Amino acid sequence: MMVLFMYMTSLASNEKFKFSKKMFIMIMFTLMLMMMFNMNDMSFMNYNTKNSNTMEIMNKLMMLKNENLNSLNSMYNNPNFMITIMLINYLLLTLIAVVKITKSKTGPLRQKF
Repeated sequence: MMVLFMYMTSLASNEKFKFSKKMFIMIMFTLMLMMMFNMNDMSFMNYNTKNSNTMEIMNKLMMLKNENLNSLNSMYNNPNFMITIMLINYLLLTLIAVVKITKSKTGPLRQKF
């Protein structure tokens, strides 16, 4: 726990969280666009072409996508998925706790010599 505390203080020493509505809306819009493109399964690229060269390139792209998905499936399958989500939440909670614990008037916990 102490190593995690020191690591997080070196990353985010005395930084305050400021959330602006403009940035929040922009992030949400970007996430929605990414989700829509992901759900379409590259249908925005599936247009009718008579060129066989283009169809070969499309097939190669789809095969690359499937290979990448297969390599990630082992990391994000059902038992490991919950552990990954718990780890992400734990690190986020630790980051917030460390930022709240450190005092902005005294400076960072780790001083440079």
